[in-house]
Amino acid sequence: LDGLSGLLNQANTTSYTVANGAAGSKLWRRKTADEIVADMHGIANNVVKATLGIHRPDSMILPLAAWNIAATKRMGDGSNQTVLSFFLATSPCIKNVDASYRLDAAFSTLWGGSANTGRFMVYEKNAERLALVLPIEFSQQMPFIRHFVTETACEARTGGIVAYYPGSISYGDSITDATD
Repeated sequence: LDGLSGLLNQANTTSYTVANGAAGSKLWRRKTADEIVADMHGIANNVVKATLGIHRPDSMILPLAAWNIAATKRMGDGSNQTVLSFFLATSPCIKNVDASYRLDAAFSTLWGGSANTGRFMVYEKNAERLALVLPIEFSQQMPFIRHFVTETACEARTGGIVAYYPGSISYGDSITDATD
């Protein structure tokens, strides 16, 4: 699978620069709820602005640590709404936010991110924007028994993910680090 483009390492995408919070850090564990929401809206608006409104991302993927922060941090004293629920209620285009360990700091350099920092991304979940190239779908042959072991021959091939409109994807780095 070396050299194949996946969802997390597409070329020619837009990049979002995460701003430092009041504490002087890009890390979400050191930011206020409002600063985290600003980052989440900022990366989505980055695509809309860069493509002059042609593309509107509808999905966001966060590293596990960042997703946990967004899902549990309250918007403020006296509020029972989390950062994640507030963001989803106020975002004009993002409809779902998912988490993936593959965006954590330990994996970020594999996908083109900064060393030891978590990466987050937005994209448009649309077959006209992204597609998985699968020349041979997963298939199984009939199982056979040899020396008291059952074996099943399987076959599959992939060509990676093709981004027909890479500008509809945006990546942002440094929201989590290796200690999260």
